[in-house]
Amino acid sequence: MGIANIINLCVLLLFSLTGLIMGLVKGFKRVKSWGSDYFLSSLATIGTGAILIKCNVNAKVGGIVIIACAIAYMFLFMGISKLVRSLLERAFERREDDMRKLGGVGVVNRLFGGYALAVKGFVIAAIILVLFYTVADLSGVASLKNAFAGVYSGGVWKVLKPYIFDFIILGVINLSVRHGYSNGLSSALWGLAVLGLVVGSGFVAYNLVFKTTLFGGAAQSFSLKLANVVKNADIALTAAKWILTAIMFIVLAIVVFVASFFVSRVITFARADSAYYLVDGILGATVLTLIFIAAMLFVGSIFAPVSDLGFMAPFTGYCSGGSVCRYFYTENLLTQFGMPAFLPLRSWFAATA
Repeated sequence: MGIANIINLCVLLLFSLTGLIMGLVKGFKRVKSWGSDYFLSSLATIGTGAILIKCNVNAKVGGIVIIACAIAYMFLFMGISKLVRSLLERAFERREDDMRKLGGVGVVNRLFGGYALAVKGFVIAAIILVLFYTVADLSGVASLKNAFAGVYSGGVWKVLKPYIFDFIILGVINLSVRHGYSNGLSSALWGLAVLGLVVGSGFVAYNLVFKTTLFGGAAQSFSLKLANVVKNADIALTAAKWILTAIMFIVLAIVVFVASFFVSRVITFARADSAYYLVDGILGATVLTLIFIAAMLFVGSIFAPVSDLGFMAPFTGYCSGGSVCRYFYTENLLTQFGMPAFLPLRSWFAATA
């Protein structure tokens, strides 16, 4: 075993052991279990994809099934974690009310906490290491590839390599599901509304100053004060109007942000209701996740037509053997459904490849 592999193993063990100790101390009720949720849902999704490939399911059906499974598995394992945490909390409350010792419930809480943080530590360390070695490999820098030749030639890397971008794509889906669920659809829609109101404030401020006579007198008066700095009267008047526009925009933006603060409090108050929180969270997670998936599919559709060209070979080598990435790249789902190439990359590079 090379020095790099020894270091990798030590880092993974250190992060996992640290997480295990912290989890045993804190207990499952007080830790976040996203690491195990992500890891288990990713394994389930990749396993499902392997079954689809083995059964020769066509890319259109396979891509849709994999995307649906990625979202469903993420919700499933998040739900299991929340259920376990809820059951533990109820058990703790009953025993505290009865003034009884925690006993077996406390042991289970500690063990689950240790498991959750041990997996989280392993996942964090693995993400850091794998991304580092992947970037070093794709960079094409010979000195880096030679320095880590022992890693790239090892059996672990050969097994892991086809699934690295599967885990990356599933990581993006994981983040979008969690962020969308925690913030909810109502918060996301209100955030878009605030952005629209801010942009609209700039439009309104410009039109009030430049397109109406409402601020004509103020602009003339202000331009006279600029006469000592700007000698040209027309330029001074235009500068005065832009300054007034900026002031108006700031005033309107302050009004928008004050309104945003109160509406956000109302949304937070509404989400205190468990039923509303659940429905709003699921809708938010679904919408945000679909947006990110669409974005990744779109980017993949740009490069899918040149995936077989020589200069793309290093990247294609990472994506062609997995269970998930293929539907975003070599067998891009949008391309499979006939979406035309957004950029004519193949005509640009085919002659020089």
